[in-house]
Amino acid sequence: MEAHFPPLFLLTKKGGEFNAFGKEFTLLPSAGKVGALSSTQTIFDVAQIQAKELFAAGINLNYAPDCDINTNPKNPAIGDRAYGDNEVQVSKAVSAVVRGHIIQHVEACIKHFPGHGDTHVDSHDSLPVVTTPLETLRKREWIPFHKAMKSGANFLMSAHLLLPEIDPKRPGTFSETFMTKYVREELMFQGVVVSDDMQMGAVLNTFGKEKLRF
Repeated sequence: MEAHFPPLFLLTKKGGEFNAFGKEFTLLPSAGKVGALSSTQTIFDVAQIQAKELFAAGINLNYAPDCDINTNPKNPAIGDRAYGDNEVQVSKAVSAVVRGHIIQHVEACIKHFPGHGDTHVDSHDSLPVVTTPLETLRKREWIPFHKAMKSGANFLMSAHLLLPEIDPKRPGTFSETFMTKYVREELMFQGVVVSDDMQMGAVLNTFGKEKLRF
């Protein structure tokens, strides 16, 4: 079924250091701290507070939650942006966050597909190369994404990651293999796919500005 959306006003608000507004809004804990409580109800309640305030400010799309699993504790990009270090914990959390947003009339955008939790460099600076096998992605990284989709997420953000064992030439954002074969066909996601920031080092330092004219 084709989805129809009103005009979208969006930002990223996830708690912790990612507080897009001032002190007039509730300062919420990071995903890592909320996830550590292992209480789905608490995560749901926090998401509702977040979404209710966003809606009151005229925002109807939040670029959250992160579905990334913090499998690499030295990951410079994710850290406490993740709800946990295993697929079960993160799946329960992101499902609660998506539902908490929807009930308050705010769309959630799940990210960063195909999974940013096992990287060793920050894609804001350079292109991460990930060697995680496809079967591990299916059994670990993609479980939270699938759970969030089933919970009603209509938006998905791609990641600027190169997985050479699956697509040796194109990072996830630019890869038909990932965006069509896996997102659309295997996970059967029919919502809106957006890219991560095209001004990030992973893109500019790999392709250059002159090749980003679509």
